[in-house]
Amino acid sequence: MRWTNAGRGVIVLAASAVAVGVGVYLLRDVLRPDDTVGGRVARLKSAWPATRREAAADLGRDTSDPETVVPALIAALDDRDADVRGDVLDALGAFGEAARPAASKAAEVLEGDDAAGVRRRAAALLGVVHDPASTPALMEALDDPDPTVRAEAVRSLGRFGTRGKTPPTLPINIDALTDALRAALDADQPDELRSAAVDALDSFSGGDERIAQALADAAVEDPSPAVRKKALSLLRPEYPATVPALVAAVDDPDAQVLLEATAKLAQIGMADDRTVPALCRAALRADDRSREGVGMNLAQLILERGGVSTPADVQTRRYEAAVGDLRRVAEEPAAAGRAAAVTVLCRIAATYEKSQDPALLGPARAALDAVVARIDDQADQPELRLHAMDQWELARTFAQHRDASGRGGRDDDLTWEARWIGAMGRCLASPVPDIRRKAASILQDGLRDGTGSPSLRNAWREVVPKVVAALDGDGLDVRLQLLEVLTALGPEAAPALPELRSLAGREKDAEVHAAVGRAIASIASLDVLKAENPEERSAAAASLATLGWRAESAVPALIDALADPDAGVRVSVADALRNLGPAARTAERPMLDRLAAEPDPATRSTLLDALAAIAPGDPPVVQAHVAALHDPDPGVRATAARYRGLPADDAVIQALARNLADPEDSGRAAADALASQLFRSPAAVTEVIRALQGETAGPLVAALDERFATLSPVAESRAFRDDLDGFREVLTSAIPPLVEASTTVEAGPNRRAVYAILGRILGLSAISKNDADHEAVGPAVEPFLRVLADSPESDAELRTLVVDGLGGVPTRRPEAALTLLKELERAKAPEGRAEVLASLASLATHADDDPALLEAMTPAVPALSTLLESDEADVRLHGVRALGHLGPAALPAEAALKRLAEDDPRPDVRKTAEAAVKAVQGLARMPAAPPRNAGAGAGGGMMISQ
Repeated sequence: MRWTNAGRGVIVLAASAVAVGVGVYLLRDVLRPDDTVGGRVARLKSAWPATRREAAADLGRDTSDPETVVPALIAALDDRDADVRGDVLDALGAFGEAARPAASKAAEVLEGDDAAGVRRRAAALLGVVHDPASTPALMEALDDPDPTVRAEAVRSLGRFGTRGKTPPTLPINIDALTDALRAALDADQPDELRSAAVDALDSFSGGDERIAQALADAAVEDPSPAVRKKALSLLRPEYPATVPALVAAVDDPDAQVLLEATAKLAQIGMADDRTVPALCRAALRADDRSREGVGMNLAQLILERGGVSTPADVQTRRYEAAVGDLRRVAEEPAAAGRAAAVTVLCRIAATYEKSQDPALLGPARAALDAVVARIDDQADQPELRLHAMDQWELARTFAQHRDASGRGGRDDDLTWEARWIGAMGRCLASPVPDIRRKAASILQDGLRDGTGSPSLRNAWREVVPKVVAALDGDGLDVRLQLLEVLTALGPEAAPALPELRSLAGREKDAEVHAAVGRAIASIASLDVLKAENPEERSAAAASLATLGWRAESAVPALIDALADPDAGVRVSVADALRNLGPAARTAERPMLDRLAAEPDPATRSTLLDALAAIAPGDPPVVQAHVAALHDPDPGVRATAARYRGLPADDAVIQALARNLADPEDSGRAAADALASQLFRSPAAVTEVIRALQGETAGPLVAALDERFATLSPVAESRAFRDDLDGFREVLTSAIPPLVEASTTVEAGPNRRAVYAILGRILGLSAISKNDADHEAVGPAVEPFLRVLADSPESDAELRTLVVDGLGGVPTRRPEAALTLLKELERAKAPEGRAEVLASLASLATHADDDPALLEAMTPAVPALSTLLESDEADVRLHGVRALGHLGPAALPAEAALKRLAEDDPRPDVRKTAEAAVKAVQGLARMPAAPPRNAGAGAGGGMMISQ
C-alpha cells in the first residue's frame, strides 16, 4: 500500500499524541506532586527513582503519622534502587522507636543487601529503634567486609548499654560482645571503627575491669589522637586504670590529648597522690600549643570533695607533696600556669582556714611561704607578682572563719594577713610603679581587719618605717594612700611622728600637707588627751574612737581620762573604749566605778554602751544595766532598756513597765524591751495587759506592731530552744489573762494588740509538731471565733486581723473554716473577700490531714467556684488556691478552674489554676503558696495600729 503524505502526517500526529500522554502520565508526580501524606506514600511507587527518593525524604521530615508512614516505608525497603532503600532507612530513623516494626526488615537488609551504604544505614536504624531482638544481627554485622558497616553496627550496639545503671537484657552473649569490641580496638582497624568501639565499650562498662583497662590502653596506645582523647574522656575516676592512663597521657605528643588528660586529673584533684605531680609535670613541659589550656586546667584543681574521709597522715603527706610541686611550677619562669599554681597554693591555705583541719596547717604554711616568695622576688615577672598580691582578696574572704582572737580556730601560726601586710611593706620599695601602687592599696584595705591579733599588730609595726620611707618617692595618689594608712594606725604608728613633722614643714602640695596633718593628729592623739583645751582632748578621744584595735595601746591613757573634769571629754573617752570592744577588757572595772560616780547623764549612757561592747555578759555589766533602769535620767534608762542581756526577772519587767511612761524615745525603748520579754516570763504578760489597760499603751502598741511585723514566729521561737518546757509554760499561762483582756481592754489599737499577742501564741504553737502543744492553745482561738461570730464589728481593722489569724490556727480548724465561710458571705468589698479567701486557702492546706476540716469546707465548693468569676484578681487567685488544696473534693469546680487556666489575664492566676486542675483531678498535690508577708497567719505580720 502506498501512503500519501497526508496519511503519513496523520500517523505521526497520532503517535506524538500518544507519546505526550504517556510522558505526562509518567511525569505527573514531578510536575504536580501531591504533597499530602497519602501523596508522598503514593510517590514511593513512582516509576522514577529520584521521585521515590524525594518522597522518602519528605516522609522522614514529617513524623506526625507513624501508623500510616512506617508500614509504607517498610514496604519500600524492597525497592530495586539502592539509593532509594538507603533514603527509606534514613526516613525510618527519623521516627525513632516508633519505627520499631521495621526492625526485622532492617535486620534482613543488614544481613543481605548488596550495597554497603544500605547495610550501614540499616545498622544505624537498628540502633535508633532500639529493639533488643535486633542485636544478634548487629553482632553478625561485626564481621561485615565493609569497615563503615562494622563501625555503624558497633555504634548501634553501644546504644543498648546502660553504663552500669541496670544490667542489659539482650539475646546475645555480653562477654562475646565485649571481646568483639575489644578486638575492634586493634591498631590495624580503621579509625572510625576504633572510635565507635571506644564509645560502645563505655556504654557496657558497669565496673567491668576488662573494659576499663581496654579504654585505658586505648587512651595511651591508640595511633589516632582523636581516639586517644575520646578514650580519656570516658575514663571514670573509680576505675583503677584511670589515673595511670591519665598520668601517661600527660606525655602525649598531641596537645588536645594532653589537655583532656590534665582536665580529668584536675577533676580527680587531691583525692589521689598522683594527680598534682602529673599536672605540674605537664605545666613544666607545656609548649605553645598547650600552655594556656594546661594553666586553665591546673587552676581547676579540686582540693576538697565532700563525703571523702582521708587519714590525717595521708592528708598531710599528700598536701605537702602538692605544695612542693606547685611551688616548682610557680618558680619556673618558662612554666605554663604559674599564676594558676599561685592561686591553688592560696586555695590550700584557704582550705585550712575554712576546715581548721590540723593536718593541713603545715602544708598551708608552706603554701603561703611559696606565694610570699613570689611576691618578694624582685627579679620575677611583674605580672605574676601582681597576680600573687591579688590573692589578698582570698585571704579576706576566708578571714570569716577566724574566731575573735584573729587566729584560726586553733592555736596556729598561719597568720595569713600578717604575712601579707609584711610583704606589702617590702613591695613599697619595688622599682615597678604598679607593684608599689598595688601594695599601697592592699595596705589601705588591710586596716579593715577588726581583730588586731598580736601577729598582725607586729606586722603593722614593722611596716611603718617602710611606709614612711615611701612617702618621699612616689606619686601623689600613692603618697595620699600611705598617709591614710598612717592616720588609721594612730598610736601604732608612733615611730613615724618625727618624719611626719619634718614632712609637714617642707611639703608644698596642699592636699598632701593636709593629709600629713591628719596623720600627725591621729598618731599623737594620746599626747593630746592631756592638752589644756577640753575641745582638743575631746577631739583626741573621738579620733581614737575611730581606730578600733589600733587604739589598744591607748587603753591606760583612756582609763585615766575617764576622770577628766570635762563631761564632753568623758563621753568621747567612753565612746573610744566602746569601739575597742573586748580589747579594752582591762577598763571594765574602772568604767563600772566611774559609772557609779558619774554625774553626767550622757556620760552614763555612753559608759553603759561601752560596757556592753567590752564585756556584754559579765554579771557586773548585767547588774549595772539593771540598776540603770532606775536611773533618774530617762535617756540613761533608755540605754539600759536597749541592752540585750537584761534578765527576764520580775524586777526588770516591772521596771520596764514603769518606764513606759518615759517621754518619747525613752518610753519606746522600754516598750521594745518589754515586748522582747513577752514570752520569757509570765510577769511580762501581766505587765503588758496592765499597760494596755492604762495610759502608757501607745509606745507598747507600736513596739508590738513592729516586732510582729518584722519577726516571724519561727525566728522568735529560736530564742527558746534551750528551754522549751519553760517556753510552753509561759505560753499556756498567758492565754487565760489574754482571753479575758480581749473583752476588757478598750476597743481600738489596744484591743488589737491583745489579739495580735494571742495570734503570735497560736503561730508559735503551730511550729510544733506536737499535737498536745496545739490542743493546749485551743482556748486562744475562742476570741477570734467570737469576733466574727458576732454581728459585724465596728473595728474593721480588728476583723481583718482576726481573719488573717484564723488562717494559721494550729487547732480547731473546722470551726475556723466555718466561721470564715460565714464571714465570706457577709463580705461585700472585693478586698474583704480576698482576705477571707486567703485565710481559707491557708486552712485548706491541712485538709489532707484533717478529715473534719475537709468535711467542713467541701459544701462551700459551689460558692467558692462562683467567686472564680470575680473581677478582682486576688479573689480569683485565693479562691483557686482554696479549691486546689481541697483536692478531689473540689472536682465540681474543675470546669471553672480550667477556664481560668486558659483565659485569665493574670499569669499567676493561670499558673495556679493549672496546678489546681491537676489537684482536683487527683493527679498531683497542690503546691504551697508563696509567703503572704513576713509572718502571715496567726501571730505573723498582723498590723495593730493601722
